[in-house]
Amino acid sequence: MVSEEEAKKLLDENKENSDIVQTYITGSTFCNDPDLSKTGWIINFFDKPKDIASRYSSCWTIVEERVKPERLKVRRDAHRKYWWQFGDKRPALYKEISGMDKVIANARVAKHLAFEFLPTDMVYLNTLHIFPFSDYEHFSILQSNIHGVWALRRTSSVGVTPQYTPVDCFYTFPFPSEI
Repeated sequence: MVSEEEAKKLLDENKENSDIVQTYITGSTFCNDPDLSKTGWIINFFDKPKDIASRYSSCWTIVEERVKPERLKVRRDAHRKYWWQFGDKRPALYKEISGMDKVIANARVAKHLAFEFLPTDMVYLNTLHIFPFSDYEHFSILQSNIHGVWALRRTSSVGVTPQYTPVDCFYTFPFPSEI
């Protein structure tokens, strides 16, 4: 993660850095910042091999200094071997939403069940569920009281806070056949 000041400097320094310097969002930001002005910044080399990623010299230096030492300590072999790549890339998700301008999201753990559209040009951390829909039909159904009651009856919790689980709440929901 980089500060907003660092991100702007990297973007000003080399326009190609816009390929890999991205905003990211967490479940906490999703729930607590309505205008999403407190999203953070991240350097995301995607699946780029080392020789290509290292061409983004300023970004590479930051990742090498901040990420590599921590990644070399982790158990997951893929995280150690490909230390410069974002840890949980979710390639199937990003492939599915490519070409879309927005998706529906909700926080994995939240006091209130809420769905919102998010832009597709950001990195979603694992504290969010992303649904590959950009239409208001799906949004309206997910945000409805009917779905809310369904989800609350099937959800688990973290302490007293509900945890929306797509396997129990989304995939089992009887969506209308006409959407």
